Amino acid sequence: MRVLHINSSIAVNSGVMSVLMNYYRNIDRDRVQFDFAYYPVSRFSHVTYEDEICDMGGRVYKLADPRKIVKFNDELGKLIRNELYKTVHIHDPFLVNIVYYTLRKCNVKNIIVHSHATKWSDKRFSSVRNRLFCVNLTKHADYLFACSRAAGDFLYGERSRYYIMNNAIELDRYSFRQDVRDRMRQELFVDDRIVFGHVGNICAQKNHAFLINVYKEIRRLNKKTMLIIVGDGGLREELESLIQSNDLENDVYLLGARSNVEDYYQAMDCMIFPSLYEGLPMVGVEAQCSGLSVLFSDSVTREVGADYSDYMSLAESKSSWAKKALQLAAQPLNREKGKETMAKLGFDIHEQAKKVENLYLGMNGPVGALYTEEN
Repeated sequence: MRVLHINSSIAVNSGVMSVLMNYYRNIDRDRVQFDFAYYPVSRFSHVTYEDEICDMGGRVYKLADPRKIVKFNDELGKLIRNELYKTVHIHDPFLVNIVYYTLRKCNVKNIIVHSHATKWSDKRFSSVRNRLFCVNLTKHADYLFACSRAAGDFLYGERSRYYIMNNAIELDRYSFRQDVRDRMRQELFVDDRIVFGHVGNICAQKNHAFLINVYKEIRRLNKKTMLIIVGDGGLREELESLIQSNDLENDVYLLGARSNVEDYYQAMDCMIFPSLYEGLPMVGVEAQCSGLSVLFSDSVTREVGADYSDYMSLAESKSSWAKKALQLAAQPLNREKGKETMAKLGFDIHEQAKKVENLYLGMNGPVGALYTEEN
């Protein structure tokens, strides 16, 4: 069975693609094979998963910009007719109403839509557009998927029935290792400082300005601290200026995108995650798997939080955030238990990939109002 995934990007910095690749690597590819169709959304070029996808037997197709609706549908229709796809998994919900009739005309039996967020867009125009294009979306999908209850309720409504496809990870990769912690803290010249961290694209959603202001308060309360930020993005220059204007160049380190992010979790003592909105952040799962406590904004679904992490409202003062972050960093933890904790919360990719594999194989065409979540 081949499943065609449609997503705006196949870049390695895409959170959605990180999730899909985790499943793809762990699914039984003799039973279910993934192919990917994407379309350009940025003038910037990024490293992609294309080589890895092809090495695992998948195929990659580039489509026209969906704003060119006729051309996009023509190219998608030709692809589906040539490859005879029966199951199409759409990760940009606004596309469903655009492509529905093309998919049905090409005999696609299973149309899956997947909610990955709890907000229409960062940009006002895109937000209005996406909301309009998602009107009556559930009438044009056979199966509704979501990364969390928050994301599912946001897109489909609180009374809707949908399947939660957890943002699961390779737990062994992120589990705590003391030797790695010692090495990374030496490389980062930590000395005896408390290390706060953040991982994510430098964009409006991740709320880095708030993060810097919180860290400024942390620094006021405790000079033996530092902040490391892993990730890159369009707002990096603004973030650099903010760091400089607050005289934090010797305490805040912008490390850029890193392929070994799991090593940096080991070095941290607490991660601060003040996002404006999230579906379910994979970095929260990864960090907590390493036994790291995370201070989340209450805009993040509580499904991701372990008992050694906490939530705060963005309306709370920066001083309150700073005090809570210092408290979390100081709490005694057996970090080796992080892996076990995240497994209990349903984030073991080996278990979750088998569930999704069986779900794909059990699809038998349109089923009306959709799959009930019973993870």
